[in-house]
Amino acid sequence: MNPDDYIEDIIRHYNDRADERRDHFLKSDPARIMAGVEKHLPSGGRGTIADIGAGAGRDAAWLAARGYRVFAVEPAPALLQHGRSLTEGQNVTWLDDRLPALPGLKATGQKFDLVLLNAVWMFVPQEMRPVALETLKGLLLPHGKICLSIRCGPPTPGREYIDTKGDEFFRLAPAVGLAVLSQQTAPDSLDRPGYSWLEICLERDFSK
Repeated sequence: MNPDDYIEDIIRHYNDRADERRDHFLKSDPARIMAGVEKHLPSGGRGTIADIGAGAGRDAAWLAARGYRVFAVEPAPALLQHGRSLTEGQNVTWLDDRLPALPGLKATGQKFDLVLLNAVWMFVPQEMRPVALETLKGLLLPHGKICLSIRCGPPTPGREYIDTKGDEFFRLAPAVGLAVLSQQTAPDSLDRPGYSWLEICLERDFSK
């Protein structure tokens, strides 16, 4: 399938099932999901974070409650509306935008202490991944980091995802001036059998 068509199908799937996906997302404890990211967050709740593929706003709300300014990016309009409702009154700016180019987010001119992609990368076609990483790097402050969580396990019908191995980041990241800071495997937050999560954190490579 053409990569653009694949992305449109994924967005349509989530948009058509927005209520169901919202309920599913909110079942998970964000503190458990963010456990591997927390050590990479700026201290004291001071900083600006981009949440790419923010869904119904679970993680954006958790981050904002800790004092961070959050830019939440979600390409499925119905999910974005759920996210806006969940984070109403918090310091969260919502944008309808998508990888690999994120033109709307880039147009804000904002740079970030951390760029978060929870359960997103496995929906980025292989052909688009180098451009996507270059885009994400361009959003970082000099000390900024990119944290990704990638689902491992059987796909859900209608949401076929692109196979991802951790070692691909050791190949892709250096090509765009990034380095792998950490890599670990985490259990599924809902304890579903057969599922785990690959957690990767990237930073700028200042050695080059």
